[in-house]
Order: sequence, then C-alpha cells, then structure tokens
Amino acid sequence: MKPKYDFKFGDLIENHYASEDNPRRKGIFIKKNSKGHFEMTDGRGSFWLSAADNEKLVKVGSVVVAPDPIPLPTIKPGDKAKHSDLGIVRVMSDPMVAVLKDKEEFEVYLVDLEVSHD
Repeated sequence: MKPKYDFKFGDLIENHYASEDNPRRKGIFIKKNSKGHFEMTDGRGSFWLSAADNEKLVKVGSVVVAPDPIPLPTIKPGDKAKHSDLGIVRVMSDPMVAVLKDKEEFEVYLVDLEVSHD
C-alpha cells in the first residue's frame, strides 16, 4: 500500500531512507509533480525529486511562517466610533458606513473609525 502524504509548500521533510550524512536527507517540499514525485529543495539552490511512494518521509517542521492575523474592528449599527475628522459618531449602517453626528448623516470609510462598544 502506498503512503498518503499531505505535504504543503514549505514543509521540512526528512527522508529516513537517506543516511545521516546525505545532504538530501532533509529538504523543503515544493510540490508533487504530475509523474508522482515530490519536488524538493535545500533552499540554497539545489533541487531534486523524491519518490512519493517512499513510506519513510516524515514532516519535521516548516520553513513557512504564517503572519499574525490583523485584527479588524467589528462595527455594528448603534456603536459609537471616533472618526478622524468628525470626532465621536454613532454608526448607522454597515460599510460604506453611514454615521450620525449632530443629527446629520455622513458616509465614511471604515478605516477612518476607531470603534468602542459603549
């Protein structure tokens, strides 16, 4: 039975068939090609193919670091927000956001608001 791998780009793979001093024992997974081989690299310009039916391939890490998600403000009608030009406003609808200031309605961009859920 062939092993089933779910490697992703950037996964650090160790080939336990290769000897400890083999420079291709560890490699970075690039993709599975149409002929059923894994395209690998050392990250320094060397590329090779590794058989996808090799049951001794083990993911030992990843070279890809996911960025921290950017927190986005949640705005809902009724929230108070501070607009960069208008000051404190009350949110009336979803973005493009309609806000109320001194009983006058303005349409503003979400990026111009700092939200407080008071």
